[in-house]
Amino acid sequence: MARPLIAPLLSLMAGILCSSVLVLGDHFLLSALLAVLILLLWCRLKALTNAALFFLCCALLLCGWLQMNTYLYQPPGKGHIIEQLRVDPVTVEGVIVESPLLFPEKTDLMISAHGLTDSKGDYFPVHGKIMISFRGTQAFDYGDVVRVRTRLRKVRNFRNPGGFNYERYLRYQGVLLRGSVADDSRIVVLRKGYGNPIRQKLEGFRSTIRTFVDTNAPSPEKEIIQACILGDQQQIPRELRDAFSKTGISHIIAISGFNMSMIAFFSIYLVRGIIRRFPYLLLRFDLYKLSVLFAMPPVILYTFIAGAGMSVLRATLMILAFMAALLISKSRDLYNTLAMAALIILLVYPPALFDVSFQLSFAAVLAILLITPVLTAFIPKPEPVPGTPYSLPVLCSKGLYAFALFIIVSLSAMLGTMPLIAFYFNRLSVVSLFANITIVPILGILAIPVSMATIFFLPFSSLVSTFFLDIAGTLVMISLTLNDFFASLPWAAFYLTTPSLLELLFFYAFLYGLIEGLAHLSGNNTVNSDDHPSFLIRLRSCPTWIHYTMAASVFFFCLDAVYLHQKNSDRGEFSATAIDVGQGSSILVRFPGDQTMLIDGGGFTNSTFDVGKYIVAPYLWHERLKRIDIVVLTHPHPDHLNGLPFILENIPVREVWINGEMSDSEEYLRFRAIIKSKGLIQRSMTAGNSPIVIGGVRIEYLNPFGPVSSKEEEATFTETNDGSLVMRMTYGEVSFLFPGDISLMTEERLAYDSRGLRSQLLFVPHHGGRTSSSEAFLQKIRPQMAIISVGADNLFRLPHPDVLKRLKERGLITYRTDLHGAITASTDGLGVSIYPFQPSTTVPVSRSAD
Repeated sequence: MARPLIAPLLSLMAGILCSSVLVLGDHFLLSALLAVLILLLWCRLKALTNAALFFLCCALLLCGWLQMNTYLYQPPGKGHIIEQLRVDPVTVEGVIVESPLLFPEKTDLMISAHGLTDSKGDYFPVHGKIMISFRGTQAFDYGDVVRVRTRLRKVRNFRNPGGFNYERYLRYQGVLLRGSVADDSRIVVLRKGYGNPIRQKLEGFRSTIRTFVDTNAPSPEKEIIQACILGDQQQIPRELRDAFSKTGISHIIAISGFNMSMIAFFSIYLVRGIIRRFPYLLLRFDLYKLSVLFAMPPVILYTFIAGAGMSVLRATLMILAFMAALLISKSRDLYNTLAMAALIILLVYPPALFDVSFQLSFAAVLAILLITPVLTAFIPKPEPVPGTPYSLPVLCSKGLYAFALFIIVSLSAMLGTMPLIAFYFNRLSVVSLFANITIVPILGILAIPVSMATIFFLPFSSLVSTFFLDIAGTLVMISLTLNDFFASLPWAAFYLTTPSLLELLFFYAFLYGLIEGLAHLSGNNTVNSDDHPSFLIRLRSCPTWIHYTMAASVFFFCLDAVYLHQKNSDRGEFSATAIDVGQGSSILVRFPGDQTMLIDGGGFTNSTFDVGKYIVAPYLWHERLKRIDIVVLTHPHPDHLNGLPFILENIPVREVWINGEMSDSEEYLRFRAIIKSKGLIQRSMTAGNSPIVIGGVRIEYLNPFGPVSSKEEEATFTETNDGSLVMRMTYGEVSFLFPGDISLMTEERLAYDSRGLRSQLLFVPHHGGRTSSSEAFLQKIRPQMAIISVGADNLFRLPHPDVLKRLKERGLITYRTDLHGAITASTDGLGVSIYPFQPSTTVPVSRSAD
């Protein structure tokens, strides 16, 4: 078999995927694996090669399944810290088992706990990892034994379609609980030096490098250098990271296969230069292979200097696999070498298959291997000129050829990773190719090796290291200037809706068919005995499967475009979805036809986490919404406001509704500035506005009763809540009530108002707060169903038991975002159906209007 590792790799990947979608017991899988191994041995003894390969693939499938079961379904075990989970704060003691993750606004510590003391003073020996977040400047090290008092809670996702599975991400690392403290004074170091001695030495050296760069390089150059040589991306300011994302060169500031290949290349070059000085070695050994062999230790050493994280290890294994192929003279079959690297990585760490960086790395390398040779065939290779190998025309010709090859490699990697970037990040960079051509030679090919020299000379001479650091800083500064230029272009990048897996499949099928067709055209020069056949004749001579693949892909995308247009424009139902944004509120309303409304955007107080960017927008893109017609801010509190600026900046919006209240908060000022800069229509809605109709849905404004902005003094917290914009939307015989955060005073006023409040569905006010959902209010509404937007394990302990009791006594079917995730209520004007996102409760519940 030409490429014997492809089939085993696909089998292992299939087993890993199966474990994620189908649960089978370990005993059954172990029994099946044992039977398959016996059959495999028998086939090997009988020299049945094909049968042996089949059973080997079956064994790898079962191995992948079993390994993933340990990550996904294995119980934490007796004495795990999760058994001592409490509502009240506890004191935890443990060892820091990973390098602290340093962010501009916080630090994350991964602690392996060994003891817990509850609020009563009782001590419990425990085991298990926890993640602790804090703010402050105190430095903690790997191996420190610490004591921290915190309120632990289970790691939880924001449960929305299309959302990032953060819970599973931390579970792969063995973390089931996390906590936070206000500042670093709450964390006490009890002892130091309880980690692995070798790793502590490496961590100490990493700390020395970090301190040296911090002291001798300005910002933001120092953050970029640390990211390139130590893998500390977290400290790069968000604005700078976003600029790199816009230009599509984020791969340079991450320690990826590109960085490791630079280390390997310069190591080989340096070792080769040293070996050339020893004639005995040149006569006895192959210079090429010996250089590769002695270049491996520097690559491995740098892996540990860079932190030996999973992304670094993956890049290292990939590079070492290619170097091993060179040593055993198998470098021509690079596809098999790539498969070997992937097979090793997945056998060591199966969850890597779901890692975005793993997928992007291998997609980029596979695309380069597939596309580059085909496109290069269309470029005339410079012919050697006897007697004048170093003449100016020859050098220019070679330089132009190398530059063209570099462009082709960059284009190949971009085509291979573009669908995955669109799927995971909903963003495509228009300037990516130009930025890579311009910046990669400076920041990647020059700055990274110079930064490596800084590390190499630091133990011997800080003066020499400073010299190289200054050069690296200059190169980084030039790169940042170029990157800022590309990122500042108005068309540099754009967001797009989340493509489906089927769309990704057909894109890659189209790309593969196109490349194979080009390969056939470039290699077919003998059609019909004509030395130079016409393009049309050569095109017709392509294999039939290429024509069918291309035609099927084009036909699919045409049908897909029609389907998506019809799906969004011919809606016959009215729906409202409470998006799970934690302790806050955000509701997507979809009217019959194609118009949409977003009521609030969620958000957290005193937090840099952008709910709009990481929660609300991904949900909208998953729903294939390219625009929002109306954005509504019911009142300017952070848990309703802070997610909206990103939406206004990055998703087309026609107009904005507010309740008229002003605020001097930073986010509100940014909110107003975006409205003004984009020229959006702004309307202040009160109970005095006349009802309007959108898509057959009648919208009534019930609160505030007058202009909120007319107050001379700034409104109190309660006054702002009571000034919430309250809307009642009616479609046919069904009404939905959206009351914002109103409390008892406004509820009573609405209850005694002459206008009707009768609604089949109530979005419970103020997240189920104690001062809301009064008896008089519920009596006037007489809802059948209720939806509460509330965060899991929130500090306010909402929804309040009294509110839940009142809802239960009235026989309401109640849904909560902390339990059910995103909740969609849909009506055809006659009845209401509720669709919770949480898998255990996805059976729709329907009630007709009465």
